[in-house]
Amino acid sequence: MKRICILAALAGLTFAACGHRTDSGDNTFETDNPKVNEAWELAHRTVLYNVRDSILAAGADYGGEWTRDVAINTWNGMDLFIPQVMERSLWYVTNNRQTIGHQYWDKIIWVQGALYHYLLTRDTAFLREAYTCGVNTIRELETQAYDKNYGLFTGSSVFNDGVSAFEEPIYDVSKPNSSSVMAHNTHGIKCLSTNCAYYMAYRDLNLMHTVLHGTENAEFADKARTLRNNIRKNFYNPRGQLFYVIDEQGNTHRHQEALGIAFAILSGVITPQEGHFTVIRNETTQYGIPSITPIFKRFSKEKPGRHNRLIWPFVNAFYANAALVTGDWGIFEHEFYAMASLALDEDKGNYNFYEIFDPETGKPEGGNQSGRAKWYSRRHQTWSATGYMSMVCYGICGLRPQLEGMSFTPYLPKGIGRLSIKGLKYGNMLLDIDLKGQGYSIVEFRINGKKSDKHFIPADLTGRQHIEIRLERPRFP
Repeated sequence: MKRICILAALAGLTFAACGHRTDSGDNTFETDNPKVNEAWELAHRTVLYNVRDSILAAGADYGGEWTRDVAINTWNGMDLFIPQVMERSLWYVTNNRQTIGHQYWDKIIWVQGALYHYLLTRDTAFLREAYTCGVNTIRELETQAYDKNYGLFTGSSVFNDGVSAFEEPIYDVSKPNSSSVMAHNTHGIKCLSTNCAYYMAYRDLNLMHTVLHGTENAEFADKARTLRNNIRKNFYNPRGQLFYVIDEQGNTHRHQEALGIAFAILSGVITPQEGHFTVIRNETTQYGIPSITPIFKRFSKEKPGRHNRLIWPFVNAFYANAALVTGDWGIFEHEFYAMASLALDEDKGNYNFYEIFDPETGKPEGGNQSGRAKWYSRRHQTWSATGYMSMVCYGICGLRPQLEGMSFTPYLPKGIGRLSIKGLKYGNMLLDIDLKGQGYSIVEFRINGKKSDKHFIPADLTGRQHIEIRLERPRFP
């Protein structure tokens, strides 16, 4: 096999990752698809490079002070590789471990990251502090950012801190030099992705309470159900549409928000069948689904909006994993291979998981906000890399961390006939996983050589556990 040498310049430092096998301590990765191996290796090394001062930073050109970045990178499964770093990173974006810090509208997504940290590490002491921190924060937000008329939370959409994420009248045309969403008409808006994040927070706090106290928290369980119903009432159309935002005048902006759609599916706000009829109607591109579409009237393909119709790879990763929930295997495959192409191809990322890409050309593109003419797409963006890794771990390997243990719902896409990943950290275990075949139907599942019908390992095992899975595509008459 031809050996390929990846040379990537990271902030003045060059690393060489030659060959087709990632090997970092206990962790190794290999498939029979060279491009997948290259993309994984680049993603894995990007993550390791961005560990600075024992914190996982947002990217080569960013620090680690964004709550949403830390939460999403944790949710993307980085505890499988660097659990101590992820714990320090989660606490780094809090106020003395008492409340969650930084931009108010989507910081509650930290609770989802914290739950995944617990599910993968089984650290009850961490969970106890995280539960208190999450409860304190959601109490504050219930008084500061809750619209009783709608039963929804207010503020910008998840990660969209620039006004290029919104059309008029949310975008205030009288403030053409103001890029921050806080300078425009966003205080009373309600967004799909943000409210899904709040729904997950209520649900997660209830799960945390169950672990810590042995019983449900009836208040949080009820608030989760109520919020889910209100999201469906205000954002979901049974014809297979999820709407983006309700502005301060009460008008619904029926744009397509890829992250909100993914969150709605992954969280269970809508059912897999409802999700299927949504994703098959969505606009996509050769290089994957754009973050928010269609193009707002002040932008164009020649002058794209930074948070409008551009590709943010971490969004595509969530969307791809959501497509597996809905049974839309082809959508997962399209997003999975498109992301590898964006990162690796010389005329696109050129061995770089950039922050943002142009959906028309595949080239890095920072886009435009408002008064500032041009922004840059930042280099070696962590959540772009962790998004790719999540598509492998949660998507292809099908890891499903639960309170009782880890279940497996794998899917080997076309182009991969075998995959081996070893040394994943899970509780007091190291997991070695070998997949063979194709498709999603498990025909054989072995734990340490012994057949099992459960496709599950309990969380209290210790030591090295070897999981072997053989898959087939179902044959329909």
